[in-house]
Amino acid sequence: MRVVLTGATGFLGGALLRRLQERGDEVLALGRPGIDIPDGVEGAAFDLADPRPPRGLRPGDVVIHCAALLSHAREEREAFLRANTGSVLVLARAAREAGAALFQFISTVSALGPTGTAARPLREDFPFHPASLYGESKMLAEQALAGVAGLHVQILRPGVIYGPGANPHSSAARVFRHMRGAVFFRRGAGANHFNIIARDNLVDALLFLADRALAQGGPPPPGDPAALPPCPDTWMVRDEPCPTMRQVQEWIGAAYGRRPLILPLPGWLLAGLGALGDALRARGRSFPFSRELVQGFGTSGYLSDQGRLLAAGWRPPRATRDALAETAAHCARQ
Repeated sequence: MRVVLTGATGFLGGALLRRLQERGDEVLALGRPGIDIPDGVEGAAFDLADPRPPRGLRPGDVVIHCAALLSHAREEREAFLRANTGSVLVLARAAREAGAALFQFISTVSALGPTGTAARPLREDFPFHPASLYGESKMLAEQALAGVAGLHVQILRPGVIYGPGANPHSSAARVFRHMRGAVFFRRGAGANHFNIIARDNLVDALLFLADRALAQGGPPPPGDPAALPPCPDTWMVRDEPCPTMRQVQEWIGAAYGRRPLILPLPGWLLAGLGALGDALRARGRSFPFSRELVQGFGTSGYLSDQGRLLAAGWRPPRATRDALAETAAHCARQ
């Protein structure tokens, strides 16, 4: 297949590009003018900061939008929404006009917010309730895609993505960075589930779903009695089984050959620290805690149910413990 890929030089997109090359797929890499695209890969301009319809799209393309802005500074809200929401709509419309066979969008479980529990994990049909600007921007992008008729859209909602070379602003990078420090805070015994997915597993899920969609010929055409509502093709994706925070800390610590002093804190104290952090950030101050960070690391609120994806036949190729150890080994060399 021919893939139009954004973020081809980034953390997730770079790994996806390598996998596509191994498979022998043709790739058109979209990115800012002047980016260093690997030899043998065609490139075209597409800037998240100033999104305009790219050139080079063809009928039958699979468009995979991996690029995103992770910064969460309050003063960058307009630029943030332009990069993570506006770019998606521009690219999707261009894909539709070109006659693309499939548009894959990498959203996030954060678009639903920390509203899940171990007894009732987040599912594809849960309502949006984001607790961060990043989650909000992805939510708005999903809603915008629902208005692009005539295009087969697949939405993937991964948990925290980790792997060698993760973006230093990401939640995954924080965990590995803190585990190399002297002290790590966690909620109680760390029995909460930590919704994560290894980058290699997410790449595999992306291609599994793309191949599946092409083999099925896409959704029924508009007007067909079997046609589904706009953008129904949504998938939760994470490592399986979902580990607890205690397991993640133990596995990372074993890979480092040491682990920090882990201080268990009560939930009410962590919640208070998160609220304080949000209040300080609103005033331009920095603080290591936020409500989203506390919810992500201290509760099972972001735990997702990926039963739909497992029922479709997908299984993560990488074991969580092995993928965490590989990532920790990479971090130790930095």
